Amino acid sequence: MAESEHPPDEASEHRDSDAEDAGPGTRRAEALLTTTGSARAQATQAVFRPDFDDDDLPHISLGSLSSEPQERTAATRVLPPVRRLGGGLVEIPRGRDIDPLEALMTNPVVPESKRFCWNCGRPVGRSSSGNKDEGQGASEGWCPSCGSPYSFLPQLNPGDIVAGQYEVKGCIAHGGLGWVYLAFDHNVNDRPVVLKGLVHSGDAEAQAIAMAERQFLAEVVHPQIVQIFNFVEHKDRRGDPVGYIVMEYIGGQSLKQHPRDGKAEKLPVAEAIAYLLEILPALSYLHSIGLVYNDLKPENIMLTEDQLKLIDLGAVSRVNSFGYLYGTPGFQAPEIVRTGPTVATDIYTVGRTLAALTLNLRTRDGRYVDGLPDDDPVLAAHDSFGRLLRRATDPDPRRRFVSAEEMSAQLMGVLREVVSRESGVPRPGLSTIFSPNRSTFGVELLVAHTDVYLDGQVHSERLTAREIVTAMAVPLVNPADVAAPVLQATVLSQPVQTLDSLRAARHGSLSADDVELSESIELPLMEVRALLDLGDVAKATR
Repeated sequence: MAESEHPPDEASEHRDSDAEDAGPGTRRAEALLTTTGSARAQATQAVFRPDFDDDDLPHISLGSLSSEPQERTAATRVLPPVRRLGGGLVEIPRGRDIDPLEALMTNPVVPESKRFCWNCGRPVGRSSSGNKDEGQGASEGWCPSCGSPYSFLPQLNPGDIVAGQYEVKGCIAHGGLGWVYLAFDHNVNDRPVVLKGLVHSGDAEAQAIAMAERQFLAEVVHPQIVQIFNFVEHKDRRGDPVGYIVMEYIGGQSLKQHPRDGKAEKLPVAEAIAYLLEILPALSYLHSIGLVYNDLKPENIMLTEDQLKLIDLGAVSRVNSFGYLYGTPGFQAPEIVRTGPTVATDIYTVGRTLAALTLNLRTRDGRYVDGLPDDDPVLAAHDSFGRLLRRATDPDPRRRFVSAEEMSAQLMGVLREVVSRESGVPRPGLSTIFSPNRSTFGVELLVAHTDVYLDGQVHSERLTAREIVTAMAVPLVNPADVAAPVLQATVLSQPVQTLDSLRAARHGSLSADDVELSESIELPLMEVRALLDLGDVAKATR
């Protein structure tokens, strides 16, 4: 069949629908911009290349087992049908582990609607009939727009032995970097593993670079992150070496698949928050070792019987690195081409993932449109949740949460509010911003009107401002402040003791190692607070 040489007509903006392809898969971000009818030009903007979602393929069924080893057996575990996440606040259904052989695709074909050139992003491999999903277009060829070779055929076949160790069983999914394969590791008790390409097989230079640069992924170890076992090479159908990541097999469902088990198209807000609270520590771990995940989305969060895990580390890169950067349009931060991967770009993907799980996001040309729908009933019902999403996805990265830990703390607060409103039961938690109340007040007023019978005097039944202020919670010391180690112990001290400690700190007797306390913002604020507690307004305002 003839290949389409023209870009698709501009699609009108519409609401997200699970009945059709709702977004491109992972792809490379470059400082290049493709516009209809014009050549690519240099620009500080990511190329949005519609590729492939791993989870939008037809129903996966069991392939032929005639040549497979004997069926594995395992000890039977009896687990409750639900478990609690989000600090025990949210009850969620337990995921189902999927046997590796059940995940094999019987007919691994990429739908025509998902066939795009890996280099320029133009449609390729389309049939002339206009039916994008009939699969009659050329599965291999050269892009009519840029001349790059493309292939949507599996490069590994059942029975292939990769690196003398991994026996390929078949395809289990297709993503932005090609097919994902199931294999058995003959060197380690025939354990199931997943093989995924490092970069697109048509780019030989990128293959060599990726093999050298991705070795650090083997050192990533976290209970919520898929484990990397190995990096191997195998020749493709043209005889060119292709690099693969060898990862552990995670038998479960992605968060994109999970809601389809029920009637609701979107997850309840509390459930979505509970899932992301499980994943944020994994992102925090990556950030702590100088890495950025880059491609958080529902498809890359796997729910098993026991836990949630981040899968697919193919897009992970070092902070502020450039070169081959991968992500998914609609989830990827707009500034990443200019700044490179940062903590802020990962925070953006967390916000977009939460939005995709809970809101009816608009789509255009197969990708989510940036921004949030103002008229979504979920945002109308949960104002704090909307505020959190807007901060996490703010176009200005400086206005987003500064870390995964900060976002996690705020997200937990939103979860407590959501659960409290839905259940009618308060769900209090310790604040990360304010101290507990410093004392009680007003108790004596409950009996003040009876004191007249004891001393014959009428007592005031009104509180004074000082009584209230000195009992209220106070802001905790910002841990990032230079004087934080000195000031932490004075937060709940009596005002006179606080002033003595601050005076000693100013004279250097309490100074931390080589810390310039004159640069502290918290120190003068705490001094003002102590003076106000003593009622010395004049000195506090000087």
